[in-house]
Amino acid sequence: MTLSEACAKRDGIESYMGKGRGGSCRVYKIPCAKCGAITERRVYNSDKVYLCDYCKKHKAKQKKAFEEQEYNVLTRRERQFEKAVTELYSQTKDKQKYEKAIAIARKRVELYGSIPEAMVAVELIRLGYSIIPQQAVDKYHVDFCIPKEKIVIEVDGELYHRKKFGGDREAVIQMTLGLEWLIIHVPAEKTRKNIKALDQIITALMLQHRGKK
Repeated sequence: MTLSEACAKRDGIESYMGKGRGGSCRVYKIPCAKCGAITERRVYNSDKVYLCDYCKKHKAKQKKAFEEQEYNVLTRRERQFEKAVTELYSQTKDKQKYEKAIAIARKRVELYGSIPEAMVAVELIRLGYSIIPQQAVDKYHVDFCIPKEKIVIEVDGELYHRKKFGGDREAVIQMTLGLEWLIIHVPAEKTRKNIKALDQIITALMLQHRGKK
């Protein structure tokens, strides 16, 4: 008696004589450890866990999903966006009013160059503005373009745009877009501390700009 036969007899596993590559061989009818469906094997070991083909595939899918979740690495811009969301939530008691804007802004996460930019993007969308991040204007790119209102929003961090791109940058942008366009510079750190002030800044500067016409 083979080891497989002895284990099968002890565990009550049924078997029959079937055909193998070298002739006849014993085939063991082993219940799946998960669903109980019979799976046939030429060898039986009571120390081994046997699964049917369906349960094997399901287990493999679960393992793959777990590994993808375990080893999923966010990009730098994605991590940056999540930090922006955390900071936005810290400034409001009503998180639900930001959910839709966050979902829309997240689709273009790779276009935001900093945490303040990501926060401004979400706030602009929440306020109802239709924005274009990193819009090309002549040889430059502006942080946010709002075509309907003819507004450009620049989020100024420690490295000011004029120092980074040269003194003619704003003049080129203004002349390319037209004098009817308003260019608003938003201090990154102040906006980061109080994102709700963005609405007041835009409204005040829009009224001032229209009054000059």
